[in-house]
Formats: sequence, C-alpha cells, structure tokens
Amino acid sequence: MGSIKKIFLSLLLLGLAALVWYLFIKDHDYQIRFNEKTAPGTLFHQVNNWGLTMEKNGKIKILGIQKEPFSHFRQNLKVADSIIQLDWDFKAINDSVTSIRVRITDTENSLATRIKNLYTDPPLKNMFLSKIKDFKNGLDDHLRKHKVKIVGVDSIPLRFYAYAEASSSMTEKARTMISKNAEIVGWLTENNIKILDEPTLEVTHWDKQRDSIAFNFLFPVAETDSLPQHKDIRFKRYGGKKGIKAIFNGNYMISDRAWFALYEYGKRNNIALEETPVELFHHNPMTGGNELEWKAEIYLPLKESDD
Repeated sequence: MGSIKKIFLSLLLLGLAALVWYLFIKDHDYQIRFNEKTAPGTLFHQVNNWGLTMEKNGKIKILGIQKEPFSHFRQNLKVADSIIQLDWDFKAINDSVTSIRVRITDTENSLATRIKNLYTDPPLKNMFLSKIKDFKNGLDDHLRKHKVKIVGVDSIPLRFYAYAEASSSMTEKARTMISKNAEIVGWLTENNIKILDEPTLEVTHWDKQRDSIAFNFLFPVAETDSLPQHKDIRFKRYGGKKGIKAIFNGNYMISDRAWFALYEYGKRNNIALEETPVELFHHNPMTGGNELEWKAEIYLPLKESDD
C-alpha cells in the first residue's frame, strides 16, 4: 500500500506542477502550427501584409509590432475589448519548406482564458483560428502565383548600362521602377541611344528591419566613346561577379520572394552572400500575358573574402 500511495502522490504532484505551468508559466494561451512550401522571408512579409489588411478593414487595431527578420514577428492587436498578442515563429525545415508556429495570448485576460481552455473553447480562440485559416488560404493563393527555383552558383552577366539611382519600400519597388523607366527610356530615346535588352535592378542597400531598399535601375546600351550627360542618369559597366542564382516566374512586384529563397539557401548551406540582390528581367510587364511566364534571373552575390 505504501508504494501505491507514493505513486499516487507523485502523480498528484506532477499534475499540480503541470497545472501551475499551464496557468502561470506557459508563454501563450494556445498555439497553431502548420508548414508551407516557401521561404521564411515570404511568410514574414505576408504576415505583415495580413495584419495591415485587417486593420484597414476595421477588424483590428495594430498597437505595436516587434520583428526579427525573418524568424519572428510579434503583433499586439486590439480586438474589441481585448489586447491579443500574436507571436509568429518561422523555421526552415529544408530549402523549400518552412514551419510556422503562431502563439496566441490574451494579455489582459490570460489566466481566465487558460481556465476556460480546460473545459471549453473561448470565442477569441475560435475567432483567431478562423482568421489564421483565412491567412493560410490567402497565402496558398499567393504561392500559386509565382515560382522560385534555385539554380546554383553563376556569374552575373557583364554589360554596359545607363542607370539612375532610386530608393523605396519593398512594396513600392515596382512602382518606383515604373517611374524611373519613363525618365530613363525617355531621355535615352531623345538622345538616340538604343536600349539593347530588358532592364536590370542592382540593389545597393537592403534594410530588412525597415523593409526598404536603395537601388540602381539599369538599361543595357551600346558602349561608345561619346555619351551625353544628364544630372541623374549615368553610365557604367556592371557584372562579372559570381553569385547564387535563382529563376523567378511571376509578377515582378513580388520578385523579392526569390531574394528570400536565396537568403535562406545561403544560411542553410553556410555560403556567405552579399545582401545586395540583382534582378535581370526577361519580360516587359507592359505587354501583359500570363504572369507565370514572366521570367527574371535573380542573384545574391557571393561575399568577397577579406584576404
């Protein structure tokens, strides 16, 4: 009988310890896990866009955001009379699949929520289960609209370019290029300088924390001894460096999805890469057509040795 009492007491203590951990120590009220066939960076940006869209639609109010590109995203949200904290964690399983964990905490009513979880599903839990299901459905639709294929090490083609400098947020990259396109193409046409191919994007600074970039927008032209001058448009030879290359198919507004795939590829394979993506476009978006047939070569240059 003594041994049975000891076993019972041990089980009781374990149960009490588990209850104390669940009610007072656990770092979330409930969580959701799922996997997606994409890079952590793509998920990171889609979560940010999802929150902004819900706020715009008046369903929530974003009180604050904390982020660690591209591994963690915290959203503090006001939903009715509750303050909800969502912690998104992204972990690459391999070169094509990422694990997502969403921890949900009712910051002002956490203890009551955890007690209710023991015998029922609180309304907020069901609401966020539904919202994250909607997020996943939207994400799956987004992923169907583009493709990224890692090719491996290749050289960025060396060419002579006319170019102009620009800067923008990541989401405004395409619109900024369209604006610069009109300026550069118009000036080159006025000066009878023939554009030899589709343009190239050379990122000179990528601020992942602020989600912004500075870049050169380049058009390949014939190199001659005498070239006109312009206060904002310059000429240079660019290329020749080696980098990890990917092929992107889809709308160029989201070609940065290839950046995220290359960035993660470098991390997983211990390859030091410059965070200065290069995009060589092969399609004129103005002609329309099936966006999945649009093609761009995307590079992250290999980091040069200090030796």
